[in-house]
Amino acid sequence: MTSLVRVFFISCLLVGSAACNGEEEKPKAESSTTVEGQATWLGTGGPCEDLEQVQADQEAKENVGLVFCGNAGKTFTGELRCERNFIEVSCR
Repeated sequence: MTSLVRVFFISCLLVGSAACNGEEEKPKAESSTTVEGQATWLGTGGPCEDLEQVQADQEAKENVGLVFCGNAGKTFTGELRCERNFIEVSCR
């Protein structure tokens, strides 16, 4: 189980760094904003099948949230969800 979480985390880092390097843009999950509390949900590109494992591993959950929210200049709220066939993280 931990190897799957590591692979997921490393792939998230690679996708995030590729987007920052200006390489060819690939379709990715869009973010959505909830009015209440001004929380923004950012798509990680990770499949929903991995959501349960990521939520079960607190360190992986925090790492995924910190990477994606941090890249957007926001703070991770600690919430994950599955929307539009992607894992999304809640950021403020």
